[in-house]
Amino acid sequence: GPLLLAMMEDMRTKPPAGIAVGIPNQVRNLQVLVGDSSAIITFDPPTNVRSAQVTSYAIKNNKTGMTVYANASPFTLNGLKNGTAYTFSISAINNNGSSDPLVSDSVTPVATWKQAVIDNASDAKYVVSASLNNKPFIAYISSKTGTLRTATYINGAWKKVVLDGMGGNLGRTNHKLGGHLSLCSSGTGARQVIHLFYGDLADNDLRHATITDANQSFEVVDGNAPQIQSYEEVDRTRTGSDVTVSSACVASTTTLQVFYRDESQGVLLGAVKKSNKWSYELIDGDRKTDGRTTGDVGFHLDAYLNGGTTYLLYDSVLVVNQKKDATSGEIRLASRDGAIANTWIYQTLESPSTTASVLGYDVALNKVAGKLTGAWFAATGASLPNPSQVRTQVFDGASNTYATTKYGTPNGHLNLNGTTMVLTCQKRLCSIDTITKKITLISGWQSDEAIQNSWITLNGVRYLVAGINGQLVSLRG
Repeated sequence: GPLLLAMMEDMRTKPPAGIAVGIPNQVRNLQVLVGDSSAIITFDPPTNVRSAQVTSYAIKNNKTGMTVYANASPFTLNGLKNGTAYTFSISAINNNGSSDPLVSDSVTPVATWKQAVIDNASDAKYVVSASLNNKPFIAYISSKTGTLRTATYINGAWKKVVLDGMGGNLGRTNHKLGGHLSLCSSGTGARQVIHLFYGDLADNDLRHATITDANQSFEVVDGNAPQIQSYEEVDRTRTGSDVTVSSACVASTTTLQVFYRDESQGVLLGAVKKSNKWSYELIDGDRKTDGRTTGDVGFHLDAYLNGGTTYLLYDSVLVVNQKKDATSGEIRLASRDGAIANTWIYQTLESPSTTASVLGYDVALNKVAGKLTGAWFAATGASLPNPSQVRTQVFDGASNTYATTKYGTPNGHLNLNGTTMVLTCQKRLCSIDTITKKITLISGWQSDEAIQNSWITLNGVRYLVAGINGQLVSLRG
């Protein structure tokens, strides 16, 4: 089982106490990644790491001649000069000597974007943004406090308030919030309405905040039923499932739609609000007829309203291994005109192939150059359980693949805006120009989790906002 596999991996990479046999072989799969005044050096240990009793690794800067020592990979080498090319030689060391050095490819450090702190009291693990009555508006959840906060730019300064998570009136809660945060809006000017959907981590409910320039209200959308409604039931009502994992929404002046994963059953649910009343539906994951799938769906999803047509992009895990890591997965698209249940049309945009075993890890959906475009990650058999590529697909058009070779493993919180795609790369924030395929390092700070991000426009200038190093910041290149 998983425990045995973990023990075997431990035995392979961690040498037991004893006498070293011979000298180490060379390290394997050496990569040097771009940093800001730094480089991240990653490698796999030698094939004889156990018998050779490797104690450390020597990393020589071939430009300066200086050598530093690391206990493991990855290792960040600081003090480099931006714009200067470097190579490095890596040797594995034990009590008997050292391996032959392995020389890296050349890497050139670069400066990252300038940043300004908006809120130093929140790590902004989840962040979304919009314009509220022509004022930049940011909503974000602090994982430290579990509170939902907003920052609105008014008269040259950010006005910050705690919106939910500390109790109060109008349907607020004092439960810890998180899981996911999504935003959609309708109307303009004084008639604009912003909708926020987020998780109640105590009750595993999906909550909804309605915000205008003057008022707020709060409610539970789903998850608060006394028991889980089986996916086999045709007539849908509220459920008692965990519905905090993912969500996406679209809104018009008359109709609000929100879509979310039922974590308890692995299906994709939806709720539609018209005339101040919610109705519920099961969208996918329940059967193989009518174009649907029995895959484990909706770990990641995004939605877009184009005229009167709703598009819903999501991932579907088909096979997992003993460690519960996906080994096969696909990308699906559901669309419908209007908001009537059971009128969805389904497509599989990309299936597993010889070039990509798992599609997913996150998804994004937006218009690029006037054409509806989806984006997601792809993993090859060699890169599993991590993705190694980013894919984009113009609906009824061309597809593209992007590699992040010099910037490290690509992963979650894809943000597709215009021709710029923002993502996490080797635990940092990067962007890809979808036309030129140029990659930019936005922030050198490394996070243990994918960094959610969003765009705002302030005084005619576009900024990225994200939780960086325990603070909500704006970034500009």
